[in-house]
Amino acid sequence: IPVLLLALIVSSCATDESSSRGGKTFDVEAKDFVFVPDDIRADAGELTFSIRNTGHELHEFEIFKGSKLVDEVEDITPGLERTLAVTLKPGTYEFACKVEDHYERGMKGTLKVEG
Repeated sequence: IPVLLLALIVSSCATDESSSRGGKTFDVEAKDFVFVPDDIRADAGELTFSIRNTGHELHEFEIFKGSKLVDEVEDITPGLERTLAVTLKPGTYEFACKVEDHYERGMKGTLKVEG
């Protein structure tokens, strides 16, 4: 029981950003039709995004630099969690779900990567 209690205490202290070997991991929740968080700040280098679909629709997580697709994870079905590892240089990026009209309904966010 003490181990279970410790695990509960540790998990309740977790944040959306946690250290990961070789970079940072960001937990992103894909809901219908929004990402939480929708504004992410990170240091340049290796970044990992753990995207969990808590909605009822199929989603994807795409990272764009301007109109250029940098990387993506597709087919994130309801209840599924997928991971995307990417190395990014400083700059402002957009992440989005472009399934059907999800983007137009507001399913997008800003990723600011600093030097």
